Amino acid sequence: MPDQRKNTLLYVDDEPALLELGKIFLEFTGEFVVQTASSVLEGIEALRCRSFDAVVSDYQMPEIDGISFLKQVRSLFGDLPFILFTGRGREDVVIEAIKNGADFYLQKGGEPRPQFSELTNQIRQAIRRRRAEISLRESEERFRGMAERSSDLILVCDPDLRITYVSPSSTKILGLDPAELIGVRAEDSVFFPGDFERFQEAVAKMPDHSQTGVELRMMKKDSSWVVVSMRGSAIIRDGIKSGVQVQGRDITDQKRAEEALARSERRLRALFSAMTDQILTLDYEGRFQEVAPTSPDLIHRIPDAYLGKTVHEVFPQNLADQFLRGIRQTLTTGRTTPLEYSLTIAGTWHWYTALISRLSKKTVLFVSRDVTDQKNGEESLKAAYEEIAASEEEIRQQYDSLTKSEMALRNSEEAYRTIFEHTGTAMVQVGSDLAISLVNGTFEDITGYSRDELEGKRYLTDFVVPGDRARVLAYHRAISAPLRQNPLQYEFRFVRQDGGERSILSTVGVLPQTGQAVASLVDITAIKNLEGELRASEERFRMLFEHAPVAYHSLNPEGRLIAVNQAWLDEMGYTREEVIGHPFSELVVESSREHFKNLFSRLVDRRQIRGNEYQLIRRDGTQFLALCEVTAAYGRNMGLKQVHCMIINRSERMQVEQALRQANRQLNLMTSVTRHDILNQIMVIQAYLDLLDEEVRPEGTSTILTKLNGATGAIKNQIEFTRVYRDLGYHPPHWHPLVDLLPTQDLPENIRFTTSVEGIEVFADQLMAKVFFNLLDNAMRHGERVTEIRFSAGRQRENLVLSWEDDGVGVPVREKERIFERGVGKNTGLGLFLVREILAITGITIREAGTPGVGARFLITVPKGSFRFIETD
Repeated sequence: MPDQRKNTLLYVDDEPALLELGKIFLEFTGEFVVQTASSVLEGIEALRCRSFDAVVSDYQMPEIDGISFLKQVRSLFGDLPFILFTGRGREDVVIEAIKNGADFYLQKGGEPRPQFSELTNQIRQAIRRRRAEISLRESEERFRGMAERSSDLILVCDPDLRITYVSPSSTKILGLDPAELIGVRAEDSVFFPGDFERFQEAVAKMPDHSQTGVELRMMKKDSSWVVVSMRGSAIIRDGIKSGVQVQGRDITDQKRAEEALARSERRLRALFSAMTDQILTLDYEGRFQEVAPTSPDLIHRIPDAYLGKTVHEVFPQNLADQFLRGIRQTLTTGRTTPLEYSLTIAGTWHWYTALISRLSKKTVLFVSRDVTDQKNGEESLKAAYEEIAASEEEIRQQYDSLTKSEMALRNSEEAYRTIFEHTGTAMVQVGSDLAISLVNGTFEDITGYSRDELEGKRYLTDFVVPGDRARVLAYHRAISAPLRQNPLQYEFRFVRQDGGERSILSTVGVLPQTGQAVASLVDITAIKNLEGELRASEERFRMLFEHAPVAYHSLNPEGRLIAVNQAWLDEMGYTREEVIGHPFSELVVESSREHFKNLFSRLVDRRQIRGNEYQLIRRDGTQFLALCEVTAAYGRNMGLKQVHCMIINRSERMQVEQALRQANRQLNLMTSVTRHDILNQIMVIQAYLDLLDEEVRPEGTSTILTKLNGATGAIKNQIEFTRVYRDLGYHPPHWHPLVDLLPTQDLPENIRFTTSVEGIEVFADQLMAKVFFNLLDNAMRHGERVTEIRFSAGRQRENLVLSWEDDGVGVPVREKERIFERGVGKNTGLGLFLVREILAITGITIREAGTPGVGARFLITVPKGSFRFIETD
């Protein structure tokens, strides 16, 4: 492509062989000029010095990885195309790259030629996309310039109708500065209440760039409002609706004029509607020109039935001739012509008087009034006599109705007796003194007496236990009072003929104006027995709950504590008065509260759950991991009634599990890192072999073979590393006395070793002794002039800090963090790397804090819970 500018690329990778290969393959097409960098810092410097069209970067590099490089590029150089080209294929790396704005992600490890061909395509696509975005921004700037000069109100909203742009004309139209509207939802800003929904409907009708119009009211800053005629269209980007653009013109004055005209028309229409006359205009030919909007009842037809038609087309021949003569007489003489006529409407005769006046040279005003009522005065008198006759007929009908009512009453009484007898419940009717006047068969069964032995011979109190009689009598006296307040139901103990007692629920109704009451009696003895058993069961449950060795608590549907047992109080350190009625979520650490609330909402929705874990806070502020086993109780309406929880302290088990997870992470890291490095070297070997093919013949074949040997040696070193790393985290961690871990047997005679860590144990990996051996080895190898090593311990807030220091040459400032990386150092590069990895299994950290030239000083921080003090002899 000799006539086109070549695209400039920056390729960053810590593998020199891959940099050289990438440059060869990418420049082979003649489309790109590639500059390489072996580190992120070198790449940043290159970006500062010149402009590039795109960046290609590895992920795993010393000091700064590819994701961190991507973040810096986005911070310093905006949307510069960035392609991550790496051997790490983990899903979390891909997600992190995309989240931080990587344009593409390509995994190494395949055939070199197809892979670099795919990389070339991705670079082309990223560059084209960026240039298109730049063109779009320029187009948007042109639009903004036009909008700034427009007198109309121009709004741009995102898909959520949040305002993203407002033209300066908003100050004139709404009294609002654009800055007061940017970022505000349209619903919350300028639309008159009720008009925002119409705006939403208009927006929904904007599927593409076509215009959609609507008139809306908008609020001004002074709370007045204006009417705006709006037209808008959807903003489509990449085939997706990304917002709307709206242009509005202030038509308030126009709308006010229209409303004034409409009000005037309404007043005239109301005036005509209130008139009792028909008002029409006709021309010389008797053709209807206008029909005044009077009451429709006056003209007996809709106006359209008259307009444009002649009187001969609307009225009978003789009446139409009469009208036409009057019209022409008025137009000829100029004098008002009176008329009187009659007309049959819907089979009824109507009488009218009319006046015809000249309105113009060619039209007349025809005003007609209905005088039928005057004509029908005599008919009204005649109707009055007929009404008297009708009253006599009504009296006869009322007599018949009374006869029917008496029959209905007898039927009602019969229905009452049928219901009373067959209701299935014991029924009894009593007087004010509770004398029994009527019973049904079920009442006979419950008492053991026959109807003849009961009705008129016994009282209801005869069947009431003596201790309940006074209450029953008082109740019946109260319900007979005019303003009774007693409930309709009450309970009492009932005595049968055989002496047996039953629990009865009685429902009483008073028969108005009879002095009688009807009571239904339901035997609830079985229910009462169940209630007693339930109370006994609840007492047993309360005893078990209170004296259980495991912590229990109960919550109401709002999540508040309603009961706790003694074991719970012992575990949490509170008294009952301090917690009952308080939300349980207050005892959950803030980071776990959302999890607890989600758990509780699942119980409300009747979804079953198993054991859940979250951190709880004791009264003294300490925290512990709790396993909560939950049982939910639901009421009759299937709503949540109570939640019962058992709490088990899992803090120590959690420590062991965290250590195991950390060990597993270390093994995964070792496998991933080793595989990554070996695959990189294998790729280098494959690529150089590919260069020996006939199509690519670079000079210096012997140099290529030398590099192949170097790559093979690197693979050997990686495999050796896996052998050293294999025992890390294999055994579960346990407690170690610090004095038993020190490498006192390996000390040279020329180094003095002092320690003050007696009586301290740490929770660490089985290889913890390797930590101090490697620290001693590091001092001997790199300290140069070490004569003394000091090992001590001290508290720092809740943690324990171990200090290992010597009097050697120390560590340069720029190397203080790098010495813990794998491969850094003058020997194998694994010693301090393994130290950090062994400590990390149980959450222990290490850093170098010495002074260069004075000596090295390693600070080991042991977190709370991973150390303890023991008594020594």
